[in-house]
Amino acid sequence: IDTNDKSGLSDFCDTVEETQLQYTNVPYTGCPAVDGVLFYYIKRTEKENIRFQYQGNLRHSGITDMDLCVMIGNALENAFEACLHIESDRFVTLTAERDGDIVSVMVQNAFDGQVKNNADKIVSRKGEKRIGVGLQTISSVCEKYNGTMKTEWNDHTFTVLMVLTARADI
Repeated sequence: IDTNDKSGLSDFCDTVEETQLQYTNVPYTGCPAVDGVLFYYIKRTEKENIRFQYQGNLRHSGITDMDLCVMIGNALENAFEACLHIESDRFVTLTAERDGDIVSVMVQNAFDGQVKNNADKIVSRKGEKRIGVGLQTISSVCEKYNGTMKTEWNDHTFTVLMVLTARADI
């Protein structure tokens, strides 16, 4: 502070924040807006006895905070809803990383193995023959960053993988 080293002070605050947050059950992503989204879903999953885990870092992701929140929020909402259809071993896992210009975000969750398709699109369970708006929204965000979204599932786990190209102007 005395030397007016704003960059050094910012780095110090980030280090203190990361160190202190290890003593709470709220993940630190490096993006305060996403941290707010995660906090919301952590509280929801705790109430429903769903294990939640986060690993990664979204600091300097090259994706706007709004787009990250829309993408991750939709994926977590779908994951949370899917867990409500099963009785035991409920979990949601979020991982995120940036490698060069490539940003990858993956959400995996437990589910009952039931997927409804209509013309190669996953249909929402909330309404008959209604295409899942959350997945469409995620896909749109990925395309905005010259990326893609992929879904995979087996009898017990559903995975949404989002791969985007970081923008230098963000």
